[in-house]
Amino acid sequence: MQGDLLLSHGQHVLQPVTTRVRMVQRRRELTVYLQQGLGYSALLAGLATMPYAVGSALAAAWGGRIVGRVGRPLVVAGTVVMAAGITATLLIVRARTDPSTGLLTALPLFVAGLGSGLVITPNQALTLQDVPVDQGGTAGGMQQTSQRIGSSIGIAVVATVFFAALAASGQQYGAALAAGLLVVLLCVLAAFALGLADVLRRRRGRSATPPIGDVGTGVLSGTGTDVEAHATGHPHH
Repeated sequence: MQGDLLLSHGQHVLQPVTTRVRMVQRRRELTVYLQQGLGYSALLAGLATMPYAVGSALAAAWGGRIVGRVGRPLVVAGTVVMAAGITATLLIVRARTDPSTGLLTALPLFVAGLGSGLVITPNQALTLQDVPVDQGGTAGGMQQTSQRIGSSIGIAVVATVFFAALAASGQQYGAALAAGLLVVLLCVLAAFALGLADVLRRRRGRSATPPIGDVGTGVLSGTGTDVEAHATGHPHH
């Protein structure tokens, strides 16, 4: 029973891995870019990345309230919004190398934060909503483990790509950050693919299940089978 339960929630256990990769690593490498590449102080770098946190907090609060009505498509929509924000940030850091870059990325970071909030909180609610109380600790622990795995993958992969691109480009921090953001974007798109596949699978499952009202329609029309007639207590002769 427990194994079946965990397998049935596989889509939503895997999604935090990819979302944690982008959540941890995007802020880390962006801070390095702002401080070492553009000469920002620690305070200014923190302020420049704050729109992401603000957007994430706002969307998480809102997403937690509507996830019961919208369901899994909300998580898929969140990954789309997040991908749009990351793409815009990537294009800006590729094109601009002056101190105004931090201001120009404020809106894309806010948008990406909105997408993040629409993924993390609803995803956690959907992952655990059908878990029996006596198995809640196991399911929650598995989800937290997957998030820690995602954080580890993010630190290893994105940092490696960032510093390798930095060395190969002759200390061009914009190009290095763009390379790191590309990896993050691919992770978000992987989360989108997982979520979309899950939504489509569930919709196909619902469409393949006959409506309850279809059973016994022959009796109502006067052409019922023996099984239907037996159910009504009036066998055919």
